[in-house]
Amino acid sequence: MHRFAILFLAALSSVAAAQDLFDTDLSLEALLKTPINAASKYDQTSKDAPASVTIITSDEIERFGYETLGEILASTRGFYYSDDRNYGYVGVRGFSRPTDYNNRILLLLNGQSMNEGVYGSAFVGRAFSLDTSIIKRIEIVRGPGSALYGGHAMFAVVNIVTKSGQDLDGIGLGAQGGSFGLTRGAVRIGDVIASDTDLIVSAHRGEQDGDDLYYEVYDDPATNNGIAEALDWEQDRGAFLRAQYQRWSFQSFFSSRRKGVPTASYESTFGDPDLYAFDELASVQLRYESEVTSNMRVMARGYGHRYAYVSEYPYDDVPDYIEGTIDNWFGGEAQLNWDVIQRNRLTAGVEYANHLRADYRAWPEGSDEYYFDGDFPFSTYGIYLQDEQHITKYASARLGLRYDRRDIDDSMSPRVALLLFPANHTTLKILYGEAFRAPNIYEKYYEEAGAFKPNPTLKPEEVRTAEALIEQQIGGNWFVTGGAYHYKVSRLVDTITHLDGEEQYVNVGPVEANGLEVEATVRLDSGVMAAAAYTWQKATSEDSGDRLTNSPEHVLIARLMVPVLKWGHAAVQSRYESERITVYESVTEPFFLTDVTLTTRRFAGIARASLKVRNVFDESYATPGGFEHLQDAITQDGRTVELKLDARF
Repeated sequence: MHRFAILFLAALSSVAAAQDLFDTDLSLEALLKTPINAASKYDQTSKDAPASVTIITSDEIERFGYETLGEILASTRGFYYSDDRNYGYVGVRGFSRPTDYNNRILLLLNGQSMNEGVYGSAFVGRAFSLDTSIIKRIEIVRGPGSALYGGHAMFAVVNIVTKSGQDLDGIGLGAQGGSFGLTRGAVRIGDVIASDTDLIVSAHRGEQDGDDLYYEVYDDPATNNGIAEALDWEQDRGAFLRAQYQRWSFQSFFSSRRKGVPTASYESTFGDPDLYAFDELASVQLRYESEVTSNMRVMARGYGHRYAYVSEYPYDDVPDYIEGTIDNWFGGEAQLNWDVIQRNRLTAGVEYANHLRADYRAWPEGSDEYYFDGDFPFSTYGIYLQDEQHITKYASARLGLRYDRRDIDDSMSPRVALLLFPANHTTLKILYGEAFRAPNIYEKYYEEAGAFKPNPTLKPEEVRTAEALIEQQIGGNWFVTGGAYHYKVSRLVDTITHLDGEEQYVNVGPVEANGLEVEATVRLDSGVMAAAAYTWQKATSEDSGDRLTNSPEHVLIARLMVPVLKWGHAAVQSRYESERITVYESVTEPFFLTDVTLTTRRFAGIARASLKVRNVFDESYATPGGFEHLQDAITQDGRTVELKLDARF
């Protein structure tokens, strides 16, 4: 911990000498005026949002060298991260179940849901392959969001807002290289065409060989003494297009990733190079927005998605086990925002989605016979209503309710928020909300003779959250946030083992959690930004009183950006986490990580370079995995180095 304090204080000592070399406005005032759409489905400032909100700007993404959504979320209050060398997992407020594929978080891209329908996955690593250089901001809304969004929005809604063609204004090229054979390249084009059509296009491709990894549980001469050689490779590619013409906009996104899995998950053959996972996601959306009258606005959108997944597990004595998924779905939404009177805004909407094909298949390599072959198409619809009442200049209220139906299950999701403004620059938020997650297809229907039983009678999970939050602006540079929350999850979906040895997903006893979150941020006119956040979170099983697995009790994050002489700027991020309990009831070691990023100014208005060193002190640490691994915790990367070059014309 002493290194945390030394780094942070040493960096702050350079503030007085800092010069403003930044291209854009990083002032506190500009940030507080930044619109956020994810909290209420219309633009508002974070002060007026009925939730605990964080906005991560494009400047922060660039200057801290963030490469994935998981890395970005792990830098924010109340979030933490795990990586099992296949997928990345985000925990929120002490909750992250083993191998849940982030299905209790709703991920949006410009307001469009990206969660697929078979597992409910919200990808936060390279499996969601979006060029971070085209991100304008990320809106992070903590707490239940089902009152507006329906399923998956149990603990957070994360909305990625991309830049426009006008923001990019030209051609951009990017190249990157680094540790373990990392190479990446990207091209971006953005412009306003014929004065009324805004267009942005990006495409990128990357790959990494990965490190040789040691796993003690496989330390035997028959398994290469526990060393997985050249198995942690990853390849990804992605493309994005967005065109806006007057009231119409069209969006298309494509992401593809293939990943080697070095951990020999599901007791597959350790060291076999054929173990891999492949994920591909494609989506399109057409959206229309218009002001019908001066106090009434309508929005309508239609979309289509396709998700495909394949993974191969090699075994010595039997044919390789292959599993795959295809999910094809389309849907639409219509929404009305109506300012009934000057201080009263009504939001109403209806949403529908139809998963025409939602299948899971498992089969032995080289055979036409299936271990499991099931297609489970389904549809969902929801109706929501929200009323925003500005009672006086010192108080406002939000009342929201949504009804959702999927198959034979239905859910009601209310939300109540009271916002008080007792003094200038002071906001007190008192929040209550409920949310749900319907059990996914794999949880309900997966079956393996003698090993796993289906459970088509599974009921949706529900969470009830109460929260109090105070936000205080101090002068023109400081912003302080403090809050406390309590939530209770009922009918949690988890696996149990029956007396006959077969496993099954069932609704188990409730989980409850209490937590405190505190954050202070200062943004100076010189271009310096410093922030520190502390989270205490305790999530337990109500029946046993035991702490949940993969849930650190204490998390401390500090971030600093500061100009350096006349050539650029430096960014430092440090993170401390207390221990986590694994699924095998062992305990991981606490860890302290520091990342440093150095970025040059843009020379001649064209070229810029950045150097990022992750885990500067080469800390050895691990995060818990799921039961599919024999390892109780998965070792993470030591020190790595990345060099990035960027040019715009």
